[in-house]
Amino acid sequence: MQFRLTYAGPLFSASSGNNRVEHKHDIRRALHPQLRAYWDHHPFLREWRGHKDGPTHDYNSRQLMRDELADRFARCGYRFTPLVTREWELYCAINILYVRPGWPGNVLHDIDNRLKTLFDALRLPADSSQLGKHVTPQPDENPFLLSAGG
Repeated sequence: MQFRLTYAGPLFSASSGNNRVEHKHDIRRALHPQLRAYWDHHPFLREWRGHKDGPTHDYNSRQLMRDELADRFARCGYRFTPLVTREWELYCAINILYVRPGWPGNVLHDIDNRLKTLFDALRLPADSSQLGKHVTPQPDENPFLLSAGG
């Protein structure tokens, strides 16, 4: 399965003095609607968001797999649903196209910490300290869809 997530906005670098937890969650929130659309429309995910025992069309008899994942990865007041988990043995490759204003040849300072911010935003928060002020999910964030879990 291939898909593309896009993020158009600032990408700040984290540091020991400012770990940018709010910024990372803002990025998660920007990607959440795109991941929800993939779960709802991609044929594989549409089937697997159904029953945890595999694709079936009898949606009334068992707990939905997406809800089971959300319950399993519930933390910090959120019900997170990662797309990639160790249990599923799903792996991913990431290609990043980083477009920014500026003159050609201008070196971007602190690119490694900016990319670390992006990677942190793609994964499941370990605890509420990684959410900052975002302690309550929005109404459309149940479950909150992520690209990577544990």
